[in-house]
Amino acid sequence: VARNAEFRSFVKTCADTVLEKDPADVDALLQCRAAGSEETVDALLKEKILKIGENIKIRRFRRFEGTVGAYIHADGKIGVLTKFEASPEIAAKPEF
Repeated sequence: VARNAEFRSFVKTCADTVLEKDPADVDALLQCRAAGSEETVDALLKEKILKIGENIKIRRFRRFEGTVGAYIHADGKIGVLTKFEASPEIAAKPEF
């Protein structure tokens, strides 16, 4: 399922919605109007379940503030997020 373009698009929409709307929990996320859509996340979820044919559930999410880096390896099977903290002088440098 994770390699399916429909699923990946839905995950990106959910992430964008969390970023834009900052819902408190999964129930609040499901009621949000999805980013770039007139439908709620819940309606899109049900649509994707029918289209992909898999039982998809959003169990949890977490929002990170600050500078976060991402790395995907092992053919997309493993993802890593790292949060960076630095003094303001270092954080202001373009290479950071």
